[in-house]
Amino acid sequence: MPPLDLHVALFGASGAGKTVLLAAFYRAQTQPSFQDEYAYKIQAVNKAQGNQLLGRFYRLEEGKFPEGSTRFDEYVFDFFPRDLPEPAVRIHWYDYPGRWWEDEPTDAEERELMREGLLKLGLSQVGILIADGAKYQEEGAGYIRWLFEHFADECERLGRTSAAAGVEVSFPREWILALSKADLFPPEYRAEDFAREVCRDADEQLAKLCAVLRAEQAFGHRFMLLSSVAAPRDRREAGQASGPRDAGEVRDPGEVRDAGEPHDAGEPRAPRIDPKASIGVRTLAPAILVSTVEGAVREAQAARRDKSARETLLEGLRGLVHFVDSIDDFLPKKYQIVSKILRYISLKDLVSARLDRLKRAREDAIRKGDTFKAVLTAMVAALREEEGLRAYHQNQ
Repeated sequence: MPPLDLHVALFGASGAGKTVLLAAFYRAQTQPSFQDEYAYKIQAVNKAQGNQLLGRFYRLEEGKFPEGSTRFDEYVFDFFPRDLPEPAVRIHWYDYPGRWWEDEPTDAEERELMREGLLKLGLSQVGILIADGAKYQEEGAGYIRWLFEHFADECERLGRTSAAAGVEVSFPREWILALSKADLFPPEYRAEDFAREVCRDADEQLAKLCAVLRAEQAFGHRFMLLSSVAAPRDRREAGQASGPRDAGEVRDPGEVRDAGEPHDAGEPRAPRIDPKASIGVRTLAPAILVSTVEGAVREAQAARRDKSARETLLEGLRGLVHFVDSIDDFLPKKYQIVSKILRYISLKDLVSARLDRLKRAREDAIRKGDTFKAVLTAMVAALREEEGLRAYHQNQ
């Protein structure tokens, strides 16, 4: 049985942390300690790409941040249950130059590469919009408003240029808004706090972006905190005295700098980061999986004209399982995966089981060699762990 294919697109400007996140995402999940705790592991399908990502991470340990991406690349990762030989989930991760959302192309060839790459991003099941935590801390709500407005404008522009070329643009239907560099915020700061601030301070811009993406039911409901690597403690504490600033408030010169800012030659050079500390990196794949499942179920529910629009997710899943073999007939192509999920996982475990039950189900699946159920229950359990509860929040 081939693995479940999931496609994810990260959207964010240069310096937001996409390239570093990719290296940390891979490194964290290759560690034996991760496999022991979460009962699954990651493996790069292309071994050369895996070594490249590990090399980036090892250079991070020396305080050497990678340069931003200069081309469109696809990274493919398989997720294996502990002690089982076959992968259960395959995640396709698209990386590209962040400046594509900021600068005009230098020539016609680059313009076409940009258009083709961004169109491919739109075919993903899940989109993750990265908000730069350093900029949010410095600029406050004004930065989030700008981010939403800028991203909406760029998506509209992509739609116009694609229409002129005779191509209909598509965007992911499921979305996660992720705050990068979350280690700059106080330890008690949670994804739920970020969600509250966004909905309070940028509701108009959020509504506009939802309309542009045609994702009113899926954008602005899922939030994450992400930190690929942590700044040294003394520098973090300088930035953790408070949350994000009010717009217009100026940063004190002694405060923590963004990792990409230049170093003063006369200043003692302290270690830049702690690459062994991260936030949300281990929660990212589970959040992608759950978002995809929810989107597929919602699409299937919408196609069932005889079901009430007020039906809950759990009730919908219970109803869907009775005609699972026909689900793919009416699902959009990017969601023709839900039948595979429903065949291999206990719906009750997916939606509502307690953490201890999920872990028992996970271990039982490993003993029985049930690859899909082992990884899927392990990922759902990860969202119920302490890190998952802090780093991921769904407000509806």
